Amino acid sequence: MSDKAAPVVVLMTSNGAGMGHLARQGAVAAAATAEPAQFAPVLFSMSTALPTVAAASGLPGEYCPGPTSGWMPVERWHEYLQRRLVALVTEVGATALVFDGTSPYPGLLAARRELPDLQLVWSRRGMWRSDASRAPLRAARYFDLVVEPGDLAEPADRGPTAALLGATRVGPVTLLETEPLLDRAAASSALGLHPDRPTLLVTLGAGNINDPAAAMTVAVRTALADPDWQVALTRAPIAWREAPAELAARVTVLSGVYPLVRYLAAFDAAVSAAGYNGVHELVLGGLPTLLVANPATSADDQEARAAYLAGRGWALSAGEADVAGVRSGVAELLTGPGRDRLRAATADLPPPDGAAAVAAAVGALAAHPVRRALARDPYQPLRTASVLLRRSVGEAGWERARRLRGAPPRRLGAGPLPVRETSEAVPEGVRRLVVTSDLGVLADLSLAGPSGAGVVVEHVLAGSSAGYLIQRRAIAAGAYEFG
Repeated sequence: MSDKAAPVVVLMTSNGAGMGHLARQGAVAAAATAEPAQFAPVLFSMSTALPTVAAASGLPGEYCPGPTSGWMPVERWHEYLQRRLVALVTEVGATALVFDGTSPYPGLLAARRELPDLQLVWSRRGMWRSDASRAPLRAARYFDLVVEPGDLAEPADRGPTAALLGATRVGPVTLLETEPLLDRAAASSALGLHPDRPTLLVTLGAGNINDPAAAMTVAVRTALADPDWQVALTRAPIAWREAPAELAARVTVLSGVYPLVRYLAAFDAAVSAAGYNGVHELVLGGLPTLLVANPATSADDQEARAAYLAGRGWALSAGEADVAGVRSGVAELLTGPGRDRLRAATADLPPPDGAAAVAAAVGALAAHPVRRALARDPYQPLRTASVLLRRSVGEAGWERARRLRGAPPRRLGAGPLPVRETSEAVPEGVRRLVVTSDLGVLADLSLAGPSGAGVVVEHVLAGSSAGYLIQRRAIAAGAYEFG
């Protein structure tokens, strides 16, 4: 199939500031555009990492604020998402949409009901926690295909998706399959690392470098106790600037480096969270790794994944609060025999091939779309009742009800501030609305931050039609409070 004839597919990811969902969709997009092309991808994401991913991949993309952005009432956001998706799919002529996320949004499902010719695919990874909500699984009926990216720890999966039928299971989906890898010299040079010194990669989030019990602190300081080692941090804690100069000089902060898998040859070992992408990039990439599971995830069972890989000898594992375990794990990674043992254990693992499998399946659906109208949504009355109840009891009452159900606390504010699209100064209590096709505007996270940020960004796909811009302004007019 030639590029010109390739059908258009929207690759959608859920809310967040990370790159996990986007990285998987990026791998699928890369596989889909390799010769012969399966489809032409368009990214649609609620992640503020979209500018980084789009710039690195060269893919067209459109940003959409997520339900937690605070830019509009949540109950209004779902209709906003519905209208955004219908408009985008119509504008680009997409015949399929792939959603990568744990819980399909009602706005996505409502859009599917308006687009009976659209082939809808759910990329739904397994390894859910056993106590994760099963409610999202009811949405499977809306999808023409459910694909499950493979997981090295699949035999340990005890979550609600493990025994489900109907999903197409493929190999692990990771950029390791599609991304050209640099050699040691080139990778080290690009990252500003000394190629002749051993390097530990630490990718555990921001953490607190002044907290002696923080896993990141323990990992970094254990490595730097050996004068030969240098450390690469994927995110700099603010307090790191207070570290002693002799330590700070041996730490390199990797800010905005994407895709990280391209530079794996620069590292000799890694300390990583046990999330899906980190595990499958590092372990399948042959990098000796200590996995530190995050026990606070809502759905991903990182503890089971880390324990299974450690049991097979493919990685080391330590609990997030296990200071002694993190310290001993890093110490083992610093030894040649320790790293050699892990490399030997993972040497025979098959290379990942899930991205190509997903691309082929989605391409086949997109090339031959079949109209499928859906019956009346049985959950709409429940959602409507929920919205009406929330309005009647107010945000404080709603929050008390959430807490009684065991939900985590939220910070209550005064609600979304009004917006105004103007080049002039905006009055206090009003945020500036910027309508732009420039993804670079979102690179400044202060523009896409929480509800207190001073700017609201309505991003429009670059190169879209004048009619689409008019439609998007109409959608914005129905979503925001203008003042």
